[in-house]
Amino acid sequence: MSSVPLEIYEVKQKLAYLFCAWRIGARLRDKLSLMLAFLRYGGLLKYPTIGKVESIKTTLAGAKQLHWRTIHADGILLRELLIDGEYESLATLQFQPKVIWDVGANIGLGSFVMRQIFPDAQLFGFEPSPKEAAIVRLNYGSWGKATHFEVAVGRQDHQQVSFATDENRSGGQHVSTAVEADWNQTPVTLRRLDAMVQDGSITPPDLVKMDIEGFEVEALLGMGDYLATPRAYILETHSDALHQECLTLLGNVGFRVVQDFPRYGGARILCMAR
Repeated sequence: MSSVPLEIYEVKQKLAYLFCAWRIGARLRDKLSLMLAFLRYGGLLKYPTIGKVESIKTTLAGAKQLHWRTIHADGILLRELLIDGEYESLATLQFQPKVIWDVGANIGLGSFVMRQIFPDAQLFGFEPSPKEAAIVRLNYGSWGKATHFEVAVGRQDHQQVSFATDENRSGGQHVSTAVEADWNQTPVTLRRLDAMVQDGSITPPDLVKMDIEGFEVEALLGMGDYLATPRAYILETHSDALHQECLTLLGNVGFRVVQDFPRYGGARILCMAR
């Protein structure tokens, strides 16, 4: 952005909003609804005092509807995933996954992006935050071949843990290992992914997407012997130390880096395949 005059950058952003809304929305009202979401996030329109659920019909074979909330947190996700293309490296993979795990599904926008690229894949999503989980269920229920589990994912199985949430924040919900006075604490169940495969709840994956705010290593270790089963991973890591641990864990079972780029606040997007 620093090398481009601000006025030109802003025009390009608005054109990107328009193109994305026009491509994804099935009807004119759907295109306009998505465009309004982008403009609210861009600061040209205000968010409603009380957020509501938006729903549009889409042009996508694997996800004929899309739901989100008219709040800033969902505006950020719409921008990051639909405009900035944070998962675009998945389109370069040399295979079509039959089963995808979305670990840290939030409202399901990551799953929506993956359904654009892989419309026939079976989705298993994991999101413990109750308000986000409600939107995941709306999205998954309208797509088919998609199952949501309202659980956190880690190294322990059937353990009750505290999950930190705050509807006024733009994101960052996380498994809480200590009392955090500035977050709301919600009790959730922690599951091991290998145990869920073994009890028949889920099927081993070809692709794993993971964004769980610093708990990535715990979730990867909870895959046990299934860590080497997928053909690719795309992770958001949340510190340099955790990033290196993920690189080492996956590198030790045969994965190589496809893409590795920084976001903000020390987070990185890491795509690895074998």
